[in-house]
Amino acid sequence: MSGGPVLDGRCNIAFLSDAVKTCGMPLLRHRLMLLAAAFLLAGISASEAARGASPDPQSGSLAEASQAFDDAQFHHDRAAIDRFLSSDFLFVPRSGQALGRSDFLAAVTTPGEVLEPFVIRDHRIRALGPDGGVVSGEGLVRGTQDGKSFSSHFRYADIFARQNGRWVVVYVQVTALPAP
Repeated sequence: MSGGPVLDGRCNIAFLSDAVKTCGMPLLRHRLMLLAAAFLLAGISASEAARGASPDPQSGSLAEASQAFDDAQFHHDRAAIDRFLSSDFLFVPRSGQALGRSDFLAAVTTPGEVLEPFVIRDHRIRALGPDGGVVSGEGLVRGTQDGKSFSSHFRYADIFARQNGRWVVVYVQVTALPAP
């Protein structure tokens, strides 16, 4: 058998006849019931989205929260960024200074800044138990500031903590890298 999603290394549901031969009918029924349940749940989520419901990414997985935090920075969404930052948030920029929430908000919501899509390399998400995690990577950002082009190359670490069931960012450190 080849092609299609592999479920357990033996059973491939891409081809029904192969699945019956390889897995047997009871296992196949179980797999198909699980697949049907997944589609049903996906349909419910799609219908909620169609009605305008937007799930809170801070209540989802660490990966979802990280993506939403990055998106908020890309779009200069001050309110969304502010919701992500813990009350005791610490920001360590390239200068090595220990700064707070207001400094970070000012740095990532600069008026007149237009960003091209980020390039993130070596993106890593590391859970540190159920309520903590580190997201890191190498960033390459290009854009314009008041019409003047700029680029920035850096390594970053964002530390997340789950507080009251929602992911918040407690620490961000940015280290400058040479231009690529």
